[in-house]
Amino acid sequence: MRKTLSAVIWVPLLLAGCGRGEGQREAADPAGATPPAAQTAAPPPASPPVADEAVPEFPAIPSIVVPEIAGVTPAQRALEASLQDILDPIEGGSVTPARCRDGGSLINDAGITSVDANGNLLRNGDGGLFDLKADGSGTANFDGGLIRVNADGSGTINASGAGGDDAIIQVQASGAGTYNGPAGLISLDGKGAGTWNSDKSGLVDNHGDGGGTWNGPRGLITINADGSGTWNGPDGWCRTAAMAPAPSVPRRAKCACRRCRRCRRPGASRCCRSSHFPAHRAAI
Repeated sequence: MRKTLSAVIWVPLLLAGCGRGEGQREAADPAGATPPAAQTAAPPPASPPVADEAVPEFPAIPSIVVPEIAGVTPAQRALEASLQDILDPIEGGSVTPARCRDGGSLINDAGITSVDANGNLLRNGDGGLFDLKADGSGTANFDGGLIRVNADGSGTINASGAGGDDAIIQVQASGAGTYNGPAGLISLDGKGAGTWNSDKSGLVDNHGDGGGTWNGPRGLITINADGSGTWNGPDGWCRTAAMAPAPSVPRRAKCACRRCRRCRRPGASRCCRSSHFPAHRAAI
């Protein structure tokens, strides 16, 4: 009786053991349970997002270049032509009818020319008034405009161009200077940085380290020295490139759009994130 009872007890245990072994094999090999057709099916390739194709190219900040002034080049040529007949006789000798004033000034058909003991030259003639100092400085007032040069290399050019293309250039000895003319107002610091303000292009601010800003027809563009930047264009949205994290700056909860001020509820600035205000989404 005991043998029969023990045999009856062992049979369910063996059946249970067999059942666990079959379940483990099925769980360990789930691929074997799937049909072959399901194994060979491959997912379709993901198509590129359409939004990336519609994103415009990030514009570059225009380079600040002092334009060729319409009045300066003719003024320079007129200055050289006027001085040519003054400087040429100094190198050689020439015999021409002339008379001198009491102070030693030479008077001829070209005007009055005087050179003092220190080498300073003064010429007043049809070509204009030229005052040249021995140290390299001097002034020239003629049809092309007014040029003033200092001994350290600095100076100003007030050029009169045709058609009202007048311009004023101021140059410092360090290479810095300003230009005010038809192209706008340009200011350079002599170290690679500068600003350019014109009616056509807007305001360009070049920091000289690879960064700068441009507020013009294409919106407000900011480029940092590390290559990152932001663009708030005519469409009213901002595009931000990846950049290093910056310290947090406290923001005002008040929003600038009118609907935000009318809603008057906590978190009113969030309404700018709705699709009705795309211009404010990047500012919040």
